[in-house]
Amino acid sequence: MKLKFAILIACLSVYGHMVLAQNDGISRTPVTSEIEINKTLFDMDTLDANYYFRANLPDNNYLTIEFKRLGYWPGKGFLKEVFSTARDVAANVADSFAKPGTSKRVDINIPMSGEPLTVRVTEHITSGNVLVMDKGGNMPLKIGMDTIRILKTFAKIKEKKYESLVQVQYTFILKDLDQINTLANEQVIDSVETAFDNLVHKKNDKWMFPNAWYNGLDAVYDPYNPKAKKVMTTAGSGGMFNGIAVDANVGVSLFRNELAPTIGYGLSYKWLTRNKDYTYIGVSMSALALFERFGNKVEMYDVTFLNAEWGTMFTKPHTMIPLYSTAIGFRYLLRNKFNSPTVPGDGYSMFFKYSLSKSTSIGFDLYFLEPEETSWGVSLYFKIL
Repeated sequence: MKLKFAILIACLSVYGHMVLAQNDGISRTPVTSEIEINKTLFDMDTLDANYYFRANLPDNNYLTIEFKRLGYWPGKGFLKEVFSTARDVAANVADSFAKPGTSKRVDINIPMSGEPLTVRVTEHITSGNVLVMDKGGNMPLKIGMDTIRILKTFAKIKEKKYESLVQVQYTFILKDLDQINTLANEQVIDSVETAFDNLVHKKNDKWMFPNAWYNGLDAVYDPYNPKAKKVMTTAGSGGMFNGIAVDANVGVSLFRNELAPTIGYGLSYKWLTRNKDYTYIGVSMSALALFERFGNKVEMYDVTFLNAEWGTMFTKPHTMIPLYSTAIGFRYLLRNKFNSPTVPGDGYSMFFKYSLSKSTSIGFDLYFLEPEETSWGVSLYFKIL
């Protein structure tokens, strides 16, 4: 098999170094943005990995397969190409490594056309050497594992103004890079591929909407461990109820120019949008604790609201100020015998919430209270669930 590929060589040492090189030449150009290279060529977004399959291979090596939708599974036949590509590329870049005892990593990008491959070679070089000494001789002792990661793009899907890639990521974790030669045999490949292919077909028949965003599955195939109770174990299941969450928070609010402790609890439901953020709706109840002095006695009352809100939960910061979620909503005042006598009538509120972090948010309220009172408030919330 003749391979056409470009090599990205990254030597990780105390100084750090990364260069871009062609396999048939000696010219090298510095690579200035490793983050962009990872994002474009070698790393699949974690939000695109609802399915995580792991196969334990002979001699304590293993393979992981990650993808987003059940329909992205390529079916039987392609895993043989993955093993073959890993073996051939590892052989071609073997001379790129400086030391025999270092931890090595080979990242491979296979485009939709199949070639040319883009390959990055990374070597972790520590400041010292670990040696095994025996009868006057010595040899390097290897501590870490070697990695071969293959990111294969099968297609590009366009829907309206959004587009997404059909990708599957294969990662070999090896005791030594050379062991890919012994693992790339038809018996191992067919055993792994048949097990996972049967699992995919089983879930495809069982689930009503197999390609829905809320479906996901972790699976471990372990045929070479005699102590394993099951050859295949799975965790996680499909279901639209995966988007339901219980929410609870405590905090403090500025209500009618007075500070009041607040507590809230409720339910929310989120779903993933095409731009990889979550939209959610929620219903909850919240209460403000107000304190009134009557002579020498202090009484505590509450102002309780039924809330409905709609918002967005961002998977990445979108502004210079950290932005994790935003929401707008409506509150309706609930009457009860513990209501504060300073709020005698009905009321409602419109609010906006801005999340500073996953656990902290700020809310702005505009209250409309009978009789003919309008006031504003600010709240600081701390998420406890």
